[in-house]
Amino acid sequence: MLPLLLFGGYEVYVEAQRQVRSVEDMALRLARVTAADTERTLDEAGKLLADVAARPAVRAAAQGRCDPVFAYAGVLHPRFNNLVQFDLSGRLLCSAMAMPAGMRQVPEQTLGLIRRAAREKKPAIGPAHRSAVSGRWTVLLASPVLAGDGAVSTVLGVAIELKNFNPLAGRAALGSPAGSHFVVLDGDGTVIARLPDPDETVGRNLRNVPGIAGMLAQQSGTRRDISKDGTEKIYGFVPIADTGWLAVTSLPIEHLAAEVAEVSAEHAALIAVVLILMTFLALRLAERIERPIERIAAAARRIQQGEGGTRLPVDGAEEIAAVATQINGMLDTLAENRRTLEAHEARLSSIFSALGEGVLLVEDGGHIVHANAAAERILGRRPEGLAGADVRALLRHAFGEDGAAFAEGAFPVLRALREGRQLRDCVIGLYGEDATPIWLSANVEPISRSDAAGLPLSVVSFADITARMRDAQRIRNLADTLEQRVAERTADLERANAELEAFSYSVSHDLRAPLRALNGYAQILGGEAGDGLKPEYRAMLGRIGHNAVRMGELIDDLLQFSRLGREELRRGPVRLTELAQAVVDELHEQYPAASVRIGPLPVVDGDLAMLRQALVNLVGNALKFSTKRSEAAVEVDVEQRNGEPVVFVRDNGAGFDMQYAGKLFGVFQRMHKESEFPGTGVGLAIVKRVIERHGGRVWAESMPGQGATFFFTLPANR
Repeated sequence: MLPLLLFGGYEVYVEAQRQVRSVEDMALRLARVTAADTERTLDEAGKLLADVAARPAVRAAAQGRCDPVFAYAGVLHPRFNNLVQFDLSGRLLCSAMAMPAGMRQVPEQTLGLIRRAAREKKPAIGPAHRSAVSGRWTVLLASPVLAGDGAVSTVLGVAIELKNFNPLAGRAALGSPAGSHFVVLDGDGTVIARLPDPDETVGRNLRNVPGIAGMLAQQSGTRRDISKDGTEKIYGFVPIADTGWLAVTSLPIEHLAAEVAEVSAEHAALIAVVLILMTFLALRLAERIERPIERIAAAARRIQQGEGGTRLPVDGAEEIAAVATQINGMLDTLAENRRTLEAHEARLSSIFSALGEGVLLVEDGGHIVHANAAAERILGRRPEGLAGADVRALLRHAFGEDGAAFAEGAFPVLRALREGRQLRDCVIGLYGEDATPIWLSANVEPISRSDAAGLPLSVVSFADITARMRDAQRIRNLADTLEQRVAERTADLERANAELEAFSYSVSHDLRAPLRALNGYAQILGGEAGDGLKPEYRAMLGRIGHNAVRMGELIDDLLQFSRLGREELRRGPVRLTELAQAVVDELHEQYPAASVRIGPLPVVDGDLAMLRQALVNLVGNALKFSTKRSEAAVEVDVEQRNGEPVVFVRDNGAGFDMQYAGKLFGVFQRMHKESEFPGTGVGLAIVKRVIERHGGRVWAESMPGQGATFFFTLPANR
């Protein structure tokens, strides 16, 4: 009897240990399943980033262009919250979601993630954080975008909202005891996902919860510990690859004591019939294992034959039921992925058909696998006329921009297809059905996926640029005509300049002699008649002489004005401060009582003689119109306007009404009577011509009786 009791006690001990190991194995197994589901979700996000990073427009986003895939990201990939692209400094380039106004620089933790992905040249997962856009808990998966030379150009990111992440969906059906928990933690102990109560715990940090810090340090294994609610539990935990995250499953073990007591009672009651019971149990165990396995094998054969909706029976031994439950979960995930893939394919097919560019999918042998409606329309083929056709035969009569046919083996499109390389914006011509040329801008893009036969595939896209090429030819024809017209106008201008030179010579020589004669005769008459002339006659002779002198001055000013438009500029550095001082010194004898202040003026690029004449006219006018002031004051200085230095000449003289400012710089335009302020009315016209020939601007501001200010700009000396 004693050996039987010892055997029964030993059996109770063995059963208790087996139950503990069974719970530990289940906890560890469920943790691995949780980790595998999490890895699949992250792999899907990584695959999305890899596909997007391969798109040429995404590689070009550093130049300010966003791929259209960002606009469709929410439709094509609804389980991810956002698709973004950053440059290496953390500046946001593209986003599928509208970002808050002014938000172009990412937070510091996101910048660190971007730099890590760029440095390691592989995807990197960031910590859980509250999104600045949605305010909800989010993790960011970052992946580098490689340029043609292998260097990282930008970084793509996909934001996974933890509310939608939920890799634990369906874990409750795995046959785990009541009170079981499934948790995914990041490296700092923050909850990424949890079942049950995900909404209440996601984003909470559990590092200070008993046992959690030890799990984060150990990374893999099982632990037996007291939970926060006082329940003894067994924890199974494993790392999630390439993330620094941890998948944790906790199973309660309070039912073990009851099970052990039940085993003790069974052994005490049935020791007498142990042999019969063992025989019965052996038969029952064989039946319990064999029948579920046979049903699982039959269901597996139906799945292999493609019967949709097949599920494995969940019964029999606990381990077999758990395996069946796991396989059913994988079948559910596979069916969901298949439905998602079919929906994505339907969307892509709709987009493909709606594209305005022609697109051909070509296999390595040169056969067209698929063509969209735009390709059929541009090439003038019926819908059934392109699929299955040979692209080499289709393009064998193509020619280049010069109209010449391509040499054998030199056609860029066919070479790119043959060599499996990229081609951009290749201009080719084809003859349409009515023998008129059709011009296309063609692109070739090899893709890594292969068709069912295992042959590499390439995408040939092309846009109809016939109208653009015709416009370009018209522009070239207009350019040729324009050159001829310019030559004719140049010859006309040269003839006009020659006539103007002749006219200037005539004015200079043919008009001066009569004026000198008038002035001389007037002086002779006045001298010989002496006091015998009446006063009014003497006044008439004086006006004759005065007007003759004034006429000569006017001729001189007109000739100078005419020469300014024809003389070649002799450019060089001109120190305006020194030039202005020389002009003021020259005019001081004529206006000794005036006060003139010269500020520090810039050094400009210009013709010294012309700029001297402009300053003489401006400063001379300022002094002349200030003579009636008791204290005449003139200022020559510079000020900054919109980042540009502007030189000005300001006086406190008579001023003028701004409503007549439009006539100020015209020839013979005067703002005052000659009796008040003498002059020919040509001086400011000369100033305007000098400044504009130097590429500058001149204008004035004034009020009657309050002086005037003349402004002008000149190019700085380089």
